[in-house]
Amino acid sequence: AVTDETFVGIFGYEMTWQNGLGHISTFFTPGFQSRNQDAYINYNTALQNYYQTLAGVPGSVSQFNHPGTFYGDFEDFGHYSPEADAAMQLLEVVCEGEANYDAYTRALDKGWHVAPTNNQNNHNGLWGAADSGRTVVYAEALTEEAFAAALRNRRVYATEDADLEIRYNLDGYLLGTMLHRRDVGETVTLTAWISDPTDGAVGTVEVIVEGGQVAASAQISGEVVFELTASHRYYYLRITQPDGDIAVTAPVW
Repeated sequence: AVTDETFVGIFGYEMTWQNGLGHISTFFTPGFQSRNQDAYINYNTALQNYYQTLAGVPGSVSQFNHPGTFYGDFEDFGHYSPEADAAMQLLEVVCEGEANYDAYTRALDKGWHVAPTNNQNNHNGLWGAADSGRTVVYAEALTEEAFAAALRNRRVYATEDADLEIRYNLDGYLLGTMLHRRDVGETVTLTAWISDPTDGAVGTVEVIVEGGQVAASAQISGEVVFELTASHRYYYLRITQPDGDIAVTAPVW
């Protein structure tokens, strides 16, 4: 009912456990689940059962919400399987201004293919306007179908600066792409175009690989190109602006 030519409303729910397992937002499903259902009451099997349920709804999109010690970190991002991985597309690196970028790298290193989000979790209004954090989605059109497809393909970056624009590809493949080793040569070319019309400088652009290591960095606005060996499992960008704002992209795997 709220969707028009300037705004797309999407539907979802938050699956929550209060024992430290964690919270998961799920979108684009025909219904919803509850932690009070038999399959999700037993904490020893709840996450595995939920991942299995999500895997049975191929068009769904799910997000690891605000991982940390308070709400939980999904048993240290355990219970990885290819089926569970296919059901999880997103991970909140910032929620209500609280950042946890280390959790993003930890999940990636455990094999999860997730893109970062920066969300507000607004319980008291000011939806979308509570702070300058944004989740940016590379969608081909402002429609529910295009938006859902972009999320499923992890075409996403998270930024603490509302108007920081990042365009990123590896050998021409957009962020969020999963490649086989045979798809690239001995080296890869990472290209980014970065713009912030309201700040004087973009700041530091870094290429992050396993373990949070910095594989390359530059101080530049506009286009930046990195030539690197194809020896890492994933490559994502981290931008740190002079005022301290941080943005991170989905990797190319």
